[in-house]
Amino acid sequence: NADLQVQLEWLRKQVFGSRSERSRGHDEGQASFLNAPVVHDSPPAATVETEQITYERKKPGGRKPVSRALPTEEIVLRASDEERVGPNGERLISLGFEVTERLHLVPEKLLRLIIKREKLGLPDTRELAHTVPPEPCLVPGGKATDAFLHEVVLRKFHQGLPLYRQLGLYNSLGADLADNYLVGCVHHVAAAYQPIATAIRAQVLRERWVHVDETPVRQLGAEDGARTAYFWAWVAGGQVSIHFGLTRSRSEVRDVLGIPYDPDDPRDGPNGDLDPATWEQGSHIGFLICDGYTGYDHVFAAGSIIRVACWAHVRRKFKAHEEVDANARRVVALINEAFRVDRQARKDAEKQQLDAAATADLMRARRQERTVAIIEHIRTELDALAPLYGPSSLMAKAITYARNQWRALIVFLDHGCLPMDNNQAERVIRPIAVGRKNWLFVGSEDGGEWAATLYSIIESCRLQKIDPRRYLEHVTPILVRTPAGQLDADALTPRSLRSTLR
Repeated sequence: NADLQVQLEWLRKQVFGSRSERSRGHDEGQASFLNAPVVHDSPPAATVETEQITYERKKPGGRKPVSRALPTEEIVLRASDEERVGPNGERLISLGFEVTERLHLVPEKLLRLIIKREKLGLPDTRELAHTVPPEPCLVPGGKATDAFLHEVVLRKFHQGLPLYRQLGLYNSLGADLADNYLVGCVHHVAAAYQPIATAIRAQVLRERWVHVDETPVRQLGAEDGARTAYFWAWVAGGQVSIHFGLTRSRSEVRDVLGIPYDPDDPRDGPNGDLDPATWEQGSHIGFLICDGYTGYDHVFAAGSIIRVACWAHVRRKFKAHEEVDANARRVVALINEAFRVDRQARKDAEKQQLDAAATADLMRARRQERTVAIIEHIRTELDALAPLYGPSSLMAKAITYARNQWRALIVFLDHGCLPMDNNQAERVIRPIAVGRKNWLFVGSEDGGEWAATLYSIIESCRLQKIDPRRYLEHVTPILVRTPAGQLDADALTPRSLRSTLR
């Protein structure tokens, strides 16, 4: 009955509860959770000293002014002749203007852009001698301008607006486009930006630690009509490389990392262990931050890459039971305390204006000083709670997950540069998941590859705090004017252009 009640509360929370993982309603009693004994016969675990942290809420101010970066247009309202006469018949003089700023929206419109290229001929015979060449563009001889193609891509992959809705919008403005026209627009932009997406992946895999996560997506065009494919997000160094894979198998991880394998050798290949002697691309990664999915296990077999587990995943499994189980609330409170130590350390580093190396040193010192004791307390709690639940209960599964991942969960304690969670990858995947609710599926395997390329570009811009539209407007002219063999794609990634475009 207790297990069924836990499942019922979990289902109610999934349907009606908040999606935020922030703990609410337990902050006041957190100290009691840390010091309360576990409900079992073994001696209670050692208590952990907690630090009281107060947060100052900013006082509400006036209305935020309209952005000065917007184009400005002035409307001057002048007094009429009757209003210029005072109450005693005197003539009033102007004292200036009462200024009010407001946001104004001009509805979009489509234009028929006519480009005339001058033709030159011989003076005597009027024979054509020269015609001004057209400006380079993404689709030479195409119907749409580069700005139109940019808008299609941004609305689909940045704002989550499906192509069929865009088609209806453009045709309502008089575009008269065919059903598959916008698909071709996406194809041309993705093909042009593929070298940059490849360069982003190479830059991501050169980082010391990398986040990775995956999310499913429906793909049409398979033999059975539709199948489940996956977008894999590899995040590091302020950029993201999205990989589209037809399966969730370890072979997709190999393809991204460039791990060679022999399909005829059962000791190698998608189901075997990697050979570090022949692995070059990606072998310099030191830490891979991921969840407990076994598809990543073979990457760590050789020992050249260390697995870093995610404490947010662990907390999420216990939070599902905290409403009905005091033990779950106690574990969640301990994990929150560990996160709080990291959060305060980052704030202190910002106040002191420390660089990356000094910040990592500060984080490691705080973790050794405070977080180690909290983590040891959590392990004691888990060991004590494990015998109290049946193997089929959800609480037991949460405990087992944490204990199985323990070796990877404590890696961050010795490395101040490593985060405690894999939320960076999950934040990158969120726009894909939100957009998926609108566009529902990718139309083909090629469409998935195009989407991966454009998501890599747009999400990397987001991480670098660059306006994606400004990035496309800056990079596209370079792409269309540079021969393929002379293109320096590394210099055109969002991270490389950060100082230019921010």
